[in-house]
Amino acid sequence: MVSKKYLKDYNVERTPDEKGRMRNRAVYVGGYYTFSPPVSKADKLIIALLTVISGFAFIGVFILRTQAAHIWYVMLPFVLTMLPLYFLFIAAFSLLFSKEVMIRYDSDRISSRMCPSALISTVLAAVSLIGFIIALFTTQEKFAADDLLFCILALVVAAASAVVYWKFRLVKAVKTDKTIEMDDERVY
Repeated sequence: MVSKKYLKDYNVERTPDEKGRMRNRAVYVGGYYTFSPPVSKADKLIIALLTVISGFAFIGVFILRTQAAHIWYVMLPFVLTMLPLYFLFIAAFSLLFSKEVMIRYDSDRISSRMCPSALISTVLAAVSLIGFIIALFTTQEKFAADDLLFCILALVVAAASAVVYWKFRLVKAVKTDKTIEMDDERVY
């Protein structure tokens, strides 16, 4: 199913199948896009690995039982990091498996999600760290080594997301004259 935004990028072609029945087939007629400057395979792999690392660090925080987890102004921003990390994960792996020339849907999914998601997850993880530092000085609770591990994992999420943002910040999707052969046959 194609969203309304990309509906004009497809035409429906009616062709007979081997039994003589008419079949509708979606044919892509929209523009083709590429990244400028081109993203190397090494950069694609680095972005995907950093996204996976930040995902594991995010999950690792919730496995720990720390005093920081009981402070709402520390955990609320960190919990909210889940949504931008999800979009960052989708964009990073779409980028990893993308070809040099893409259709508009694929280029939009990567270029419109990568930088905002990385930036928002960096900011939210940093706000959580600032909340933790404030809690160190204002609360009467004793913090343990697990809290230091929370601090390290939150720092990993913030740093990995910041590096992804830094690597992809200048990359833009631009329309190209090159075309690709669509490898999937969509028959309706």
